[in-house]
Amino acid sequence: MRNDSLRLFIAIEIEKRIKERILEFLNQLKETDVRIRWMAYENLHVTVKFIGDVDPIILPSLVKSLESVASRCRPFRIQIGNVAVFPTAKRPRILFVGLGDKENNLVNIFEEVETEIEEFGIKRELRKYVGHITIGRIKSQKNIHKILELLPSYSDRFFGQETVNHITLKQSELTPKGPIYSTLNRFTLYKNEYRNH
Repeated sequence: MRNDSLRLFIAIEIEKRIKERILEFLNQLKETDVRIRWMAYENLHVTVKFIGDVDPIILPSLVKSLESVASRCRPFRIQIGNVAVFPTAKRPRILFVGLGDKENNLVNIFEEVETEIEEFGIKRELRKYVGHITIGRIKSQKNIHKILELLPSYSDRFFGQETVNHITLKQSELTPKGPIYSTLNRFTLYKNEYRNH
């Protein structure tokens, strides 16, 4: 891979009011002395697909492929709530907020994206897709019980409802202070079957 490769992922952005509620919640958790690298407010998002490092030369074609995906997907709503850990409570590595998506729209978009971008040599995920918002990466298991003991009381925490109208192609630049995300393109979901009720 060239030195000027782009580290990319496809995301759903979260609106400000919901991110503020999540941040308020994070501030409560930060009072524990558990070593967790908390996500910055501006970095809170739903990952649809992590692409990884790609050659910039494929970017125009990748954009066209994602435009095609967006044209086949309609806007939808997700419920944002329920705090839990990945992969297990015995050895947790990720603290996340779950998503309610009864019609499996997130999975459908994920599968559309995987199929569309496979031609660029981007591998399919081996694990089942589970949409979520990462809020912290656990750096040490020391005192982790302090977080785990709190989780039952936060398991049904509700942060709000989000209407998903776009998917976003983002670049991640790794720095000593953490990743910096920038938006390269936004794609409107315009298979317009969505109606407000």
